[in-house]
Amino acid sequence: MKSYYLIAFCALILIFQANTALHCIDSADKVINDSIILNSVNADGCVLIIITNPVSINYEISVNNRLVKKLKNSAIIKDLKEGEYSLNANLPGFDSLKANFRINRKQKVSLMIDTNKDYKGNKYLQLYINGILQINRDRINYDEMILVNGDSFIMGSDKGFENERPAHEVSLMSYEISRCEVTKKLWRMIVNSDSSCYADNYEPVSNITWFEAIDFCNKLSLKEKLEPCYSINDKNVSCDFSKNGYRLPTEAEWEFAAQGGEKSIKYIYSGSDNLDDVAIYSQNYQGLNHIIGTKIPNELGLFDMSGNVYEWCWDQYKSYDNNQKNYDDDLFYKIYQHTENYRVYRGGCRIDDPSYCRTTKRFASKPDKKSNLIGFRLVRSIIYTIDAMSHYD
Repeated sequence: MKSYYLIAFCALILIFQANTALHCIDSADKVINDSIILNSVNADGCVLIIITNPVSINYEISVNNRLVKKLKNSAIIKDLKEGEYSLNANLPGFDSLKANFRINRKQKVSLMIDTNKDYKGNKYLQLYINGILQINRDRINYDEMILVNGDSFIMGSDKGFENERPAHEVSLMSYEISRCEVTKKLWRMIVNSDSSCYADNYEPVSNITWFEAIDFCNKLSLKEKLEPCYSINDKNVSCDFSKNGYRLPTEAEWEFAAQGGEKSIKYIYSGSDNLDDVAIYSQNYQGLNHIIGTKIPNELGLFDMSGNVYEWCWDQYKSYDNNQKNYDDDLFYKIYQHTENYRVYRGGCRIDDPSYCRTTKRFASKPDKKSNLIGFRLVRSIIYTIDAMSHYD
């Protein structure tokens, strides 16, 4: 149904740009094909196109804190003043929407007010401005750590690429993993620099080496007065999993979380069998890394574990099968031997085809390699004290 409204939305814009409809309008508040054409008293040539889905959404448009119009249903408002506009929209049963936007002189701006549901099941209104979804930052706790209860699961796939075989059982202790990939905002707060190519605070940080990700984990741990997990001596790094600080996920922890942990429904991708629902990938990306959390989360409430950017893991790359000698093609290189110095990364990225975004697909790179397609997310071990363990006696 949403695709129908998006098609209708695009069609309305094309009709408007052709000006065939507007040439017929001489008076205000006329209804044509369920769209209201409104004339303002001012003539800076600014035009606002509003589409509502469903049509019963009520909304108000104001400019410079002055009410322009209260509306219901789709509308085209022309001859508006240049200025700072605000939108207030509501629909029974949904959280209300408030947003600000600017219209410059002789500019056309299109709004689409739509409905959605967040990872907690709360229903809310969302807004597209000129076709770009405006993210409500309050709906996602980007830095939240999600509990993954320990369990056994089948890692790898006998139906996948050669290095995903054989499928084998792995048992894990409980741990916590970050709901989203580490953002540029958090990276700047801790490292006070930005190695990524683009500027949005809510994009995943990228263009960092495995070593830089490790160093970030220790710095964040110290900032939060936690015990760092990593001992770093030049290029030699060891991990103490008994510490309570931040670290990279092991490859098994990453795959188990991507599959939904104990809540897994065994989807092909992380959260769905339909990749468009959960991932930014080759068929829907728009040239850059996308801001996090714009797609549906998986069963654990984790975002972007398929697509957008790859994610570094702790492990050195090793074959699941000791007899396997070759490593599959991936984006950057082939490995035919000496893979012990390569580190694993997972998840697929924004330019990958669907087969590379599956939860079992494996990649590896030299730990000092940088790419604007590789980021990471955080994990913490769950450390049980003697007092805590006594509750289970």
